[in-house]
Amino acid sequence: MQRILKVVFLGIYRPGVTGLDKIKYDKPLILVGNHTNNLDALLLLSLYDENLRFLGKHTLFRGVKKYFFKWMGVIPVDRTKSKNHDALDEAISSLKSGVSICLFPEGTINRTKELIMPFKYGAVKMAQETKCSILPFVISGKYRPFKNELKIEFLDTIEVEDNLVLANEKLMNVVKSTLKKEIVK
Repeated sequence: MQRILKVVFLGIYRPGVTGLDKIKYDKPLILVGNHTNNLDALLLLSLYDENLRFLGKHTLFRGVKKYFFKWMGVIPVDRTKSKNHDALDEAISSLKSGVSICLFPEGTINRTKELIMPFKYGAVKMAQETKCSILPFVISGKYRPFKNELKIEFLDTIEVEDNLVLANEKLMNVVKSTLKKEIVK
């Protein structure tokens, strides 16, 4: 299914991709970036060549679509809780078993006037506990079919040591500063 998605999605949206060589498949990664559209997850799936799990809001798991999201391996996050130990534990377990995780630490699609919203700490917490690298990415442009407006840039990996506040701030600043540069272009 991922191969079909890759051909169809990339053929329709024709994203400009930079830094794809920064994805290393020798160990699991935590892919982290800004959230612009519901299609962001499909963009990442179409570019990542191995198994990739996402964290997604628990409301996706309602009705018939819950079977699709379970089949896709999405980990439900209850955003009404300040700390979601079940989602964090499942994501950490996936990383320890060799499966990469992708999440959007803003927690939702950014519909504010701000460039990005504050990042939640899940990504840096997972990185600290598993010693996995964080691979930041920045999505810019619009999802307009056949218009070549969509862009994604993968950045240098970030290692998390002890201070989660500083690590989260660094991650957020790397994404924000790259997004600023992209907007100026």
